[in-house]
Amino acid sequence: MLFQDANLMLGKTATDSNLVVKAQTRLSEIIKTTGMCPFTFLLVEDESGNPIGIVAAEDLRHRLESTLPSERKRWLDMPVESTLNGRMHMVLPGETQTPKNGLPSDSACTVISRGNRMVALMTENDVLISWRSVEQTLNNALNDAVTQLPNRAAFDRHLTLECQRAQRSGHSVAVVLFDVDHFKQINDRFGHAAGDAVLHAVGQCLRRSLRSYDMVARYGGDEFACICSGCLPGEIDLTLERIVRGFERLKFDTSIPGAPPTLSIGACVVHDETELGFPERIPGQADKCLYLAKRNGRNQAFATEVGVPTSSRATEPTVCRNKFSPVSTRLQKP
Repeated sequence: MLFQDANLMLGKTATDSNLVVKAQTRLSEIIKTTGMCPFTFLLVEDESGNPIGIVAAEDLRHRLESTLPSERKRWLDMPVESTLNGRMHMVLPGETQTPKNGLPSDSACTVISRGNRMVALMTENDVLISWRSVEQTLNNALNDAVTQLPNRAAFDRHLTLECQRAQRSGHSVAVVLFDVDHFKQINDRFGHAAGDAVLHAVGQCLRRSLRSYDMVARYGGDEFACICSGCLPGEIDLTLERIVRGFERLKFDTSIPGAPPTLSIGACVVHDETELGFPERIPGQADKCLYLAKRNGRNQAFATEVGVPTSSRATEPTVCRNKFSPVSTRLQKP
């Protein structure tokens, strides 16, 4: 890494208003304004103009090129803040006096470069870091190395933001927890490398079984979690059924030693706007359902729905109900 002296001069700035968007801007509006992601990065800011994150064009392109029309339409209707892997929290400077455009009038600075690429500028009062140079580091901090899925910290942040968005738009938020049955026996019998292979296979299977805009994360140990938005009353049944069907395909995965594992599943769907104000409660309700699945013999799914309208309520909202009979992928009839 090289350090070079330089001067940061007050002058013209290379900016484009199209590359700075408000957090609530829908992806369809961005595409309409800029075309199909011709930019490299988008700076996302809140309503007060404070930057809260950066989105790469590659990430948007990946979402908008989904092979399923329903998923493409869903992404186009979502705000750009939903694509953020993490949310930046800016610390406002104290009494530092700078011109309105944020640049010092004439300040010596140091260029920090790696190879032929500049990675940062250091001034007397600030450090300006290239996003490209830290993007992978930030992604690594929010991803699990074994499963290549978001980790618990990323999950908690996303759940809070999704609940806030749900309160504004009036849709539901569901949390589904998954526990790999008898995972300790896999480690004890085949070793930890084999256990890691199982966790990776399970994580990728869950990712394939869910919609592209559902978040799947490694929750901790042998537990996984996902956030599903916009489920109508009873629709969580279809989600769980799709997961179980997808999980059946693990029997063809040669990276898994022995018989393919089974899952115990607990889910909670919150339709009530007031309850969405307490996102930390939702995983707790899902965990109660997960406990019931494990206590009743594992390889089962239990779910509960909170705040279901009376006209569409199938069961009491505080009661976990079994979705699948043991070792079966067929939904139980009410």
